[in-house]
Amino acid sequence: MTAHGHRLAEAEQVLTHYDFWSGNVLWDDGALTGVIDWPGASRAPRGFDVGWCRLDLVLLHGPRTVETFTNAYQNAAGRPILDLPLWDVFALTNSHHAVETWPPNYHDLGRTDLTAEDLRERHTAWTDQRLPLCP
Repeated sequence: MTAHGHRLAEAEQVLTHYDFWSGNVLWDDGALTGVIDWPGASRAPRGFDVGWCRLDLVLLHGPRTVETFTNAYQNAAGRPILDLPLWDVFALTNSHHAVETWPPNYHDLGRTDLTAEDLRERHTAWTDQRLPLCP
């Protein structure tokens, strides 16, 4: 991935939440009503938030939810996310050391069934799935 890091850094920049995940999205009766917790907002490539959100969805619900989110995001944005496998690996690489500490975040969302071991297992499986797709 390091050899292709310049592709991520040079991607078009947009307003980025910088902590976009399920815990920061508000819904009411199936309708999106808001996105909260914006103190880290900045300009960055859209793939930054998308990659992190995809990882979060895999950890919470499994890989099937990822494509639903990605398709909805790309439709709303009116363009594809370039280098998506690289953005996934970016999020995986930067979360590898700490994913076992995340259960309290998910417990606050009602996923008290998720353990540190579950998160590590899902993280590893997502890594194994995404790495072969990187150039």
